[in-house]
Amino acid sequence: MRRPSSTWRSERRRAGLVAIAALTCSLSSPAAAATHWCLPGLFEGGARLQPLVAPEVFWLPPLLRQHVLCRHARDRPREQRVVVIGSSGSFGFPLPADQSAPAELDRLLVAHGLRARAFNLGFVNTYQLRDALIARAALRYDPAVIVYPLTSAEFTHVAPAIHDALVEFFVDNSGTVEALASDPIPGLGEPIALYNFWLDQIPRTSLATSHLRELGALTRAMVRAGGEAAIRLLTGRFDQRPLPPLRTPAGYDCAATLTKEKGDEAWASWNVLEYLEELRRTRGIDVVLAHWPVNHLPNGACYNQRTSTARLTEFLDWLRAESAARGFEYVDLHDLLPSDEFFDSVHLTAEGNRRVGAALAPVVEKVLRRRVSE
Repeated sequence: MRRPSSTWRSERRRAGLVAIAALTCSLSSPAAAATHWCLPGLFEGGARLQPLVAPEVFWLPPLLRQHVLCRHARDRPREQRVVVIGSSGSFGFPLPADQSAPAELDRLLVAHGLRARAFNLGFVNTYQLRDALIARAALRYDPAVIVYPLTSAEFTHVAPAIHDALVEFFVDNSGTVEALASDPIPGLGEPIALYNFWLDQIPRTSLATSHLRELGALTRAMVRAGGEAAIRLLTGRFDQRPLPPLRTPAGYDCAATLTKEKGDEAWASWNVLEYLEELRRTRGIDVVLAHWPVNHLPNGACYNQRTSTARLTEFLDWLRAESAARGFEYVDLHDLLPSDEFFDSVHLTAEGNRRVGAALAPVVEKVLRRRVSE
């Protein structure tokens, strides 16, 4: 850990470090789950769990404590909270948080007079077990509704995951995975067991030091957030580094898409929806499933480079039936948008995000108003 220097002497930064130290102690305390003390908002003022460009902290407890969800649960406990989980699509990549679909949903809930707010808990990459862990960690903030925009990509049947960010996520949340090995999340017992076995192969010293690395990353993020706030205060602006441009692909190998799908015939056997149904049944949390818009870029048997037309149709039928059987609200947005409102196959322009938020709002509002009347 870096030694204190003159650049670390401001009261704001010192308070942040004290909060981080307190966080470390509180995670081992059973009473911590009942508290709503919060860290300063680090990523876009706490609007997101990660910064816009790429995640740098993966440990869920501090990520949620810096989020605006924490402060809302602490300061407005009587209001209803809608949490939107999911991948980089619902996160709103590559746009700022205020141009994402969850932000538009939040604006509409407020504009229509509901005592409710929507919160963006999206995270990069598609993976249902990761989404289940985020939903589980968010329970301490008493969500009324979980909105889950998804595609068949969330149901990839592989553990451990192949993306570096997902691998890091499970390493840094290894304690949660190990606890779940004896009491698995419904529908996800097999991947939890696979992750627990995988974690057993990693030296314990590496797992023990992962949280120290996370605290270092969190501290750097806190220092940077304080610096950015100071720049905005002094200049009225802050220029973020430019994002890599996204482009709609002109062509792709449909045969490769079909081969990949054929190797994942067990896609529906790991089922996060079973866990969401348990939350609805045991915790009274309503669930809204939404098939996220996908860009129609036909090439032979492929709907786009991510999925075949046959798999998309199969998944849509399955998702509709699962939603009805489990008592979820369901919104099919797969063909909502024209191609010029996509950056690629699933990432949307600002207008695309606005339209998705507007499409979700009536369904979420209906659920919220029903909850108030009951």
